[in-house]
Amino acid sequence: MVVAKLITSGKCYGVHSFIVPVRDLNNHKPLPGITVGEIGPKLAGNCLDNGYLRFDHVRIPRNNMMMKHAKVSSDGTYIRPKSDKLGYGTMVFVRVIILQQAAMSLAAATTIAVRYSAIRHQSEMVEGEPEPQILDYEAQQCKLFPLVSATLGIFFAGLKMWDIYIDVYTRMQEGELGGMPELHALSSGLKALVTELASNGVEVCRLACGGHGYMKSSGFARIYGLLTAACTYEGENTVLLLQTARYLMKAYQEAKCGRPVQSSVSYLGLSEGENTYVYGHSLSDLVFLYQQATSSIVATTAKRLKLATMKRGCAALAWNDTAFHLIKCAKFYSQCFLVCNYYNILKTAEVSDALRLVLSDAYELYALYWIRENSGDFLRSKKVTPDNLDDIDTRIEDLLVSLRPNIVTIVDAFDIRDECLNSVLGCSDGRAYERLCDRVFRAPTNIRGVNIDNQHWVLQCHTA
Repeated sequence: MVVAKLITSGKCYGVHSFIVPVRDLNNHKPLPGITVGEIGPKLAGNCLDNGYLRFDHVRIPRNNMMMKHAKVSSDGTYIRPKSDKLGYGTMVFVRVIILQQAAMSLAAATTIAVRYSAIRHQSEMVEGEPEPQILDYEAQQCKLFPLVSATLGIFFAGLKMWDIYIDVYTRMQEGELGGMPELHALSSGLKALVTELASNGVEVCRLACGGHGYMKSSGFARIYGLLTAACTYEGENTVLLLQTARYLMKAYQEAKCGRPVQSSVSYLGLSEGENTYVYGHSLSDLVFLYQQATSSIVATTAKRLKLATMKRGCAALAWNDTAFHLIKCAKFYSQCFLVCNYYNILKTAEVSDALRLVLSDAYELYALYWIRENSGDFLRSKKVTPDNLDDIDTRIEDLLVSLRPNIVTIVDAFDIRDECLNSVLGCSDGRAYERLCDRVFRAPTNIRGVNIDNQHWVLQCHTA
């Protein structure tokens, strides 16, 4: 399938999809007028045949155009679809799948890092006592526990987005297109936020395993290489965040005028009051805080955009001048969705009280940790105070202690088989060092006892 500009009757109607034969079915060579090749090695995924393609006066039948929505008649007349947004369906579908894949990639990375941290003992925490598991150090917990919590949040968001996609797609088939703008904004923002969070998280997990994490046999290189590609395919993340921001600016104006808006932005306008957040360990309070802060940041960005437009006299230049703030409000909107959805899952999940307590601690840690990491923006939104941040720091420390007894069980519950994890450090039997030694001893150089590539030159140097 080729995506290219459609020009008919001398007018360009933008990009559309076409089925274009590339190779001869008999000898598999490129057809006349077609130049095709591969683009060379990549960070990962080199089994995929990513390549380049060039056409020189290549003709295809009209019926090779994908005409489910837009059509071209035999006389060259262009027939518009019911909505230009109908073509977004496939892109949105792939972005929803990317959320689920990112959750599984981060689950694999946290599984490796947590299991290795549980079997690795290092340094005396108290002089004269046995070396503790490095998982008992708060510094290690601060690296890994929020990422385990984030994995759960991303997984739940992927499930929710799939439900939203099915609902919107079903209504689209009946001619109702009202849900498409919100779905596009959500899928774009979440894809950008989640792939960035997950790929950065894999690197944190690798560093948490020390030098052993740098070995290819740790499994991190494969996970990171495949995951970080998602930051640029199916929409580069910065571009996607700006698309989400455009939706937010429109939604803010709608809410400001008192008109109804979609459910994911129903809280816009909450920032108008001066109420600040008083932290009382309530999970529902965290939802309200995120909604207030996001609403405040969207409102502030909209005002900046308006002032920039007046100053520049050009909406496009003003948009570029405020891109930093637009990206920020898109990230807050996406993060707010993650937190709110996480909370709704907790409320409705049919689980035991003991499991609900563990999931609640994980949710609270995830929500509070992101507040701490973005404390400047929360303070500027006037929805938290410096005293609130002190309370949040204390609560995070308490949550790390509370989650410690269950953290290995949580990653075990991700249920990733050793064959799929493919890591000597994260094996379920805890025999990381035995597996590591076995992998090293089976290296060809170690079996021979000498590096044959250098042997000739070393002997020459000795005999000279």
